Amino acid sequence: MFRFIQAILMGIMRIFQTTAQSIWDAFDWSIRTSGRLIDAAVSMVTGGGGVGPAPPVKDMKAALPQIDTITQARELAEGEGKAAEIINRQSPAQQAMTFAMMSEDDRMSADLSLLSDDQIDWLNGLSEGQLRSITDATEQRVTAALAGEPKALVAIRSVNEPEPEAETILGTRIAAFRAGNLALDRPMAFALH
Repeated sequence: MFRFIQAILMGIMRIFQTTAQSIWDAFDWSIRTSGRLIDAAVSMVTGGGGVGPAPPVKDMKAALPQIDTITQARELAEGEGKAAEIINRQSPAQQAMTFAMMSEDDRMSADLSLLSDDQIDWLNGLSEGQLRSITDATEQRVTAALAGEPKALVAIRSVNEPEPEAETILGTRIAAFRAGNLALDRPMAFALH
């Protein structure tokens, strides 16, 4: 019987201890929350600058930005705006020429939004020497090459330009020699000096 009474008293003590701990936790939480609310209200009123206002600046001219810095920033912003306008007014030929002038790494991020997929594939298929030829060509010739006009650029086939059909006599002879059968339809000509 004594153990039964002891167990009941222990249970009541645990309930009292748990209740006291809960009351203390609630009180602690309310104190912390009210402190945070007071800090927030004070920072809203004072501007969040801390306890007092900032000390006055002794040399106001030194603290302010220089006129040259402001002028340079304004000119830089105007230059960036002009560059964006120029890029927006570019023609497809200018985009292709800009692409050809870029380094190999920069070409991955080039703006080719005005070009069709065939034109982009054509540009990506050109060698470095052919790209240099595009940079040396006039805008009209590059426009013609992008439009698919044959022989618009020297030694570069235009976009979707078919392979040349007629072979030259020298080309036929070279192909025959490479094939191993030098069966010529024309007699060989020799020049004696």
